[in-house]
Amino acid sequence: MNLALKYDWCIGAVPEPPHCPVDRIIISKTKYSGLVNWIRITSRHEYQAVIEEIKKLAAKAELSVPVWELKTFARR
Repeated sequence: MNLALKYDWCIGAVPEPPHCPVDRIIISKTKYSGLVNWIRITSRHEYQAVIEEIKKLAAKAELSVPVWELKTFARR
């Protein structure tokens, strides 16, 4: 769902979504790099912990979560 919203947002079909897709690249930019495998997240708690870390990083960069993810993903 997050990936579909990202693509729709990027083409201007929907407003900015509240979250972003979480994958290996994005997790590698957080304190969970090497600790959380995105395809093995099975609990809401683990997912929410990653999202909270992403929110902190986005806020530190003075960006919304989706914009932070877009810029971070594009830099790879």
